[in-house]
Amino acid sequence: MKIVVTRERGHNESLREWLDPPFAEVPATRTLERGVEDVRAELAETAPGATWLVVTSSRSVGPLSVGRDLVSPSTRVAAVGEATARALLALDWPVDVVGSSGALSLLEHLDTSPILVVGAESARPELPAELRRRGIEVRVVSLYRTEARTLEESERRVLREADVVVVGAPSAWRVLRADIEPRTFVVVPGETTRAEVARDHQRVLVGWGADWPAVRDLVTKRFHAESRGEFPPGGDTGP
Repeated sequence: MKIVVTRERGHNESLREWLDPPFAEVPATRTLERGVEDVRAELAETAPGATWLVVTSSRSVGPLSVGRDLVSPSTRVAAVGEATARALLALDWPVDVVGSSGALSLLEHLDTSPILVVGAESARPELPAELRRRGIEVRVVSLYRTEARTLEESERRVLREADVVVVGAPSAWRVLRADIEPRTFVVVPGETTRAEVARDHQRVLVGWGADWPAVRDLVTKRFHAESRGEFPPGGDTGP
């Protein structure tokens, strides 16, 4: 099975804990972090009084850490995804709750104002929008932005030949989608990215971390069935 991961180089190590190697790497984006002084100045305005700090991606943890002293120890911490939780815990930053299936899975916990949400400049707006709809004050701080890479022809060929492509965020999918074949399975961490991919691609499965073995078995069985002519390539992904 040909597997391709699409995070930036150096950000795929956590995938090795559960994804079966070997796999190829085709980074879809690069990250530009905000300056330390800018981050600290904005956190100095937004962190005081926050009941919750919502960290929406593992890449947020590095730039956020420069202002950790500005976040009260009484502020509870919510992480979107297991990778984000691990990044926080690696800095001995306690995590109170993890949204394993995406940001919206945290809603049941986030019920007091104000809430500070940190992440990418292009982060999905659904969580802040739903919190505000419920009358909760939301403060949003952008810590970094991602830029699309121009893929080399050799990288595009690797994508076209892949059986499974692991996509961690909507921004990555927008770079990759033109080179993903209909027969390829796209594996994502949660419902937010799944919904984005599903707009363009039928074969998308949530299968991050502990969910990967079940997804791997499903993909393997489906490819075997297709080779026997039992299913059309690129068809339905049901069991």
